[in-house]
Amino acid sequence: MSPIFLPALVYGIKSRDQYSKIFTTEIKKQTYFCFFIIGITIIAYARVMHGSIMSEGSLPDMRYFSPLYIPMGISSVLLFSPLIRKNQKGWLFYSTISLILLSPIMIIISGYIFAGFSIVQYRSLMIAVVLMIYLLLMGSAIIKRDIWLSKRIFPIFYGVLISIPVSIQFMMVLFYAHAKMNGYPFWLPVLQFVFTHIFHLIY
Repeated sequence: MSPIFLPALVYGIKSRDQYSKIFTTEIKKQTYFCFFIIGITIIAYARVMHGSIMSEGSLPDMRYFSPLYIPMGISSVLLFSPLIRKNQKGWLFYSTISLILLSPIMIIISGYIFAGFSIVQYRSLMIAVVLMIYLLLMGSAIIKRDIWLSKRIFPIFYGVLISIPVSIQFMMVLFYAHAKMNGYPFWLPVLQFVFTHIFHLIY
């Protein structure tokens, strides 16, 4: 979903005192609003959340879970903003490298591991990778208490985490964009027109 949200929340709780000094009133309001949207979305989806991963209709899940993805992403960046400000070039470099290079590389590697490309197997693999990164991050935090302030280690963790959902959606675009889940097309109408008639990526 949004794998950077949990580390951002942990860092936010750990460093909550500094936000009152750094954040303006508007940024505080934005952060609180994001958490409010996340909370009411979870409550609204609670009845069907458990079955969502088993329904083919939710596979292009960026549609249905965008009320969670968007506020989780925004709030995570806001919570990490004190760190990003101190090392903007480093965070930008590792994030860009992860998105451009690591995302397709992970898809290619999974193709060799599973002798083919399967979104179900790939998502299971990525969940395992996210859990492994969380464990490595926890272990690193125990060994090095100020890992959050590191100029390389934590930005690399961040870059890898954001590359995982990007690679999943990238795989959906490449291999499943032609499919019709429950009878409706994968793309929203405008995007479907652009990719079908301009970029010719579908069909």
